[in-house]
Amino acid sequence: MFRLSLILLAASTVFACSSRGGSAGVGSNCRAGGEFYADLYGALNTTLTWQDSELRCEGMPRPFGEGARLRFAGQVARNDRMQNLAIIVALPELQAGVVGRELRAKITIIEEEEGRFFSNAEQETCWADISSQELFAGSVDSYAIDGIVYCVAPIAAISTSESITIRNLKFGGRVDWHGSSQ
Repeated sequence: MFRLSLILLAASTVFACSSRGGSAGVGSNCRAGGEFYADLYGALNTTLTWQDSELRCEGMPRPFGEGARLRFAGQVARNDRMQNLAIIVALPELQAGVVGRELRAKITIIEEEEGRFFSNAEQETCWADISSQELFAGSVDSYAIDGIVYCVAPIAAISTSESITIRNLKFGGRVDWHGSSQ
């Protein structure tokens, strides 16, 4: 039952986020200098190097005031074609405007066309270091955010025995703490 709830939550996040901004890789709603880098191994073997117009990103508060959720999306070559990939970094301990080290991180990887979901939601195997969280000029609740994520175990698939190992995950995105956009 918990896995079904997790799948439904992840699916609703994907559809809610993708309906706001069109397809991944078309324009950027991230910020100047937005970036997402990661090496993925296992069920998905690729190096992600999304920048500027190749990257879509959003950040918003998590329910019940439990930190923030950052969503990064772009395209990846898979099975001889480009496919949309979304990576959600949930940071339950993050606070507006505050940097931190070794913050718990819940990672969800979504292959949109394949309908494959990977997540460490039930395990504490990933942590984040947030190196900066700077208020955008003229805003009261929208921040540029930079950080890295490190995981000590693979991210398991929701419905199969596959997994993805993440190495060298680095991001520069945005978080809108009160849901307002800039």
